[in-house]
Amino acid sequence: MSDLIIAIRTGDVKKAGTDLDVDVKLTYSDGSQSTWNRLDTPGDDHERNTVTTHRINAGSGKVSGITMRVKHEAAHLNDDVSYDAWFLSWIAISRTDLSGNQLFYRPNKWVEVPQGDANWHNVDLGAPTLSIPADEIAEIAKFVGKVFSWL
Repeated sequence: MSDLIIAIRTGDVKKAGTDLDVDVKLTYSDGSQSTWNRLDTPGDDHERNTVTTHRINAGSGKVSGITMRVKHEAAHLNDDVSYDAWFLSWIAISRTDLSGNQLFYRPNKWVEVPQGDANWHNVDLGAPTLSIPADEIAEIAKFVGKVFSWL
């Protein structure tokens, strides 16, 4: 059983970074799902024009998808802003054993949560994509290891 590396790129647009809590749940090819995993590292995660990597237990099955949710961190719930937004560019997922179980999502959109809203909000990531521009493959490989076919 290997771990999973999840690399998340925050866009390079004004106010793209966020302090939202971000969780993911893995879906396996047999239809089962993992528990929620908090994507949090020491320091500031998901800042403008950065890639944040997270390592989580992958379980034993083939990962076929992920579900993402976001909410305000308790410390920022009542900050003086009308909403918290995050520009989510892409997500790359790969097993640490480089077995070829990889997924790539390109939401390339704003994720918004209204100020004062303490509820979780699901993020529509769309379907995994097989289309990755050649200039991004090298960048992605820096974070998840060798890039195989994205299936």
